[in-house]
Amino acid sequence: MLISTSPLTEDLAGQLYPQPHYLQTQRRIKSLIDRYLSHEQLCDRLEDLPLQFQNPQPRPWKQIDWQVINYNQIICIKPEVFLSVLVGALDTEAPIRGYTQTSRQYLENLHPQMARFVGGTVDENGNLTELGLWEKEERQHTPTLLKIYQQLTGEKITPTLRTVRGYLPTDDPHEDLYCHGLHRVATEYGATCLYLWLMAHTTGTLQDILA
Repeated sequence: MLISTSPLTEDLAGQLYPQPHYLQTQRRIKSLIDRYLSHEQLCDRLEDLPLQFQNPQPRPWKQIDWQVINYNQIICIKPEVFLSVLVGALDTEAPIRGYTQTSRQYLENLHPQMARFVGGTVDENGNLTELGLWEKEERQHTPTLLKIYQQLTGEKITPTLRTVRGYLPTDDPHEDLYCHGLHRVATEYGATCLYLWLMAHTTGTLQDILA
């Protein structure tokens, strides 16, 4: 089979090829890393964090025309592979409430501002009275992935709700937070890698949604 080496156009991952080979796909992934995980981007997010502590503002999502999503926007992988990865991502994203509240508990005595940013605030009875900004953003992921799956297949699925490891404090809260933080960073890093990989294998509206 002949593989075209000439790009069709460009999208969020750089040059778009009709049937990219391995090295072209790697270049697309690198382009996404440079675009979304550059030193400048990460510094901008860190500099923005104190402002979000004072006045939390969810980032707006662009308008999406869901009806135009189709299998032709999946690049160089079989649709069933894409769908299986999508289902795996769904199982990772839910249930977000368990993740945010566990993190809030580890943070609240050592960094109250970050605790509120991640998990909101609770009253004296432990009832949630305010959502954290991180939860407001993260809780959009599961319904979005479900909508992609339904648009592509015409079928509805229910995500598998994983059991979240709850708050398990010891007599060393700093070590507790350190260990929890490492686990949270590893999880988010894995999710970021997954979405960049999916973006490298998609284009058009489907890629826009993953972005």
